[in-house]
Amino acid sequence: AVDRSGHFGVENSHPQHLRALDDDLAGFWSWLQDHPSYADHTTLVIVSDHGRHDTGEGKNPWREHGDSCAGCRHVPLLVLGPDVVVGPSAERVTLEDLGVTLAALFDVDLPWARGRVATELFTRELPVPERGVAELGLAGGLEGDLELLDATEQRARVVVDGVELSSPEAFDVEGLAMVHGTLATWACFRELHLQEEGSSPWVPRCFQFRDEAWSETLAFQPEVGPTWEVALGERPGGGIRAAWVENINGVVGNDEDDYDDERVRLRVATGDGASWEVVDLGVLTGFPTGTTVSVGPTDFFVAWSAAEEGKEARHKRRIQVAEMVAGEASDIASIDLAPLVGEAYRAERPALARGGVRRLAAIVTTADDLVLALAEGDEA
Repeated sequence: AVDRSGHFGVENSHPQHLRALDDDLAGFWSWLQDHPSYADHTTLVIVSDHGRHDTGEGKNPWREHGDSCAGCRHVPLLVLGPDVVVGPSAERVTLEDLGVTLAALFDVDLPWARGRVATELFTRELPVPERGVAELGLAGGLEGDLELLDATEQRARVVVDGVELSSPEAFDVEGLAMVHGTLATWACFRELHLQEEGSSPWVPRCFQFRDEAWSETLAFQPEVGPTWEVALGERPGGGIRAAWVENINGVVGNDEDDYDDERVRLRVATGDGASWEVVDLGVLTGFPTGTTVSVGPTDFFVAWSAAEEGKEARHKRRIQVAEMVAGEASDIASIDLAPLVGEAYRAERPALARGGVRRLAAIVTTADDLVLALAEGDEA
């Protein structure tokens, strides 16, 4: 009722439901404290899945959520329990932090999970997993590391052969991609700068290594969504080709009146860092994953994993490959992996052989197993 009242925008309905929920939560906590098995042994965490627009802008302020506005990122967090510090905390806590913090309460180690253990919320010492490299890039003899950090205001950074490319002021960094081209080695990623007001989008950044030095280039677009990952391929003669997925209206979120605009498109860019020529590969209903690029002397391919059509089939995924000719997709083929693995329920994370060779690898979920499928094709 709290969620629906907010979305329908009935005046005063949303705060009324919140107050009713407050009473229920207080009663639940009192019941736990009176229960012989739960009293003094239970930690209760109250949190929402997202915030709401608080800027007064847009068609339906307060009804919409999920994009990059500051209000959408602000969520309530209340922690109650025998080991909880009493009073407010000034440190920033994200939903990712909450996952690893709850795991630490149970002495469960999550070494590969993003997020930090919010030790400041508790009076007892909690185990903190070691931080390390979360993403790795290799190109042109250079190694790029996306390192996770424990700092509350800097969660990650990109370092390539000892040079920090990401901004020290960035709250988080994700999606490292590298490629070695004819004239330079390239590194691209996205970073997040949080603002107390207004918008806090993910921003793409690209750098090229030439003449033994790094320099920042023009990014493909001003801002991207939180799931943006770019696939890079060298361009014969210099520059690179890139592919990524984005929402049609540039917003990753819940817009009450624009469900059609929330479908996604696959974009392909060709350029040298000073300018980009961008084309779209059409509108896709299921969010593609694992976009990859293969560039040869004359061939240019893009592959991705896309959902089947229809609401009920949205979790079933197939591999699609587009051959790019003169900046346009001459054909988009769905790869039939059944002869290799039998019925393929989910086919994801495709990888194309470099050099324009028609070879493809993908992770496939079948009825019985999880397999690595290797496929080879020809002109047909």
